[in-house]
Amino acid sequence: MERFKIIVNSQTLASVIGTQGRDTFDLLDILINGDASFLEQARRLQPDVIVYRVKEFSRTAVLVERLKRACPSTTIVAYALSEHPEDVADAINAGADSFILGENLSSAQVLQVLKLICRDRVCFFPESAAGFLAPRVLQ
Repeated sequence: MERFKIIVNSQTLASVIGTQGRDTFDLLDILINGDASFLEQARRLQPDVIVYRVKEFSRTAVLVERLKRACPSTTIVAYALSEHPEDVADAINAGADSFILGENLSSAQVLQVLKLICRDRVCFFPESAAGFLAPRVLQ
């Protein structure tokens, strides 16, 4: 079974991955000390997957762009507990490969979505993304 190197910036997600996702993921690091250290560790570790827990939407697009430049072959997943359609658009336009809206998902469901993203290269986006994704996909 294929395994994926992953880093996250959420203790909660790290706990779920560390206990329930050991069959799929190798948790390389938990980075909760700010965007600069998160970016530096991502650059150094070059993981297969980065799950970025969005806390301050205003900084998400900038960080996603920087992560994509530092780790071009890494799958970047933005994860938020609530939806702000403009911020979803900003994250996706900046290069996020998927956006998990976790407000109605259990930890097991979040883990299942991460597995689908990694194993099957499935992209997930909130319903609010449909309006700006459709034109981009059709181009």
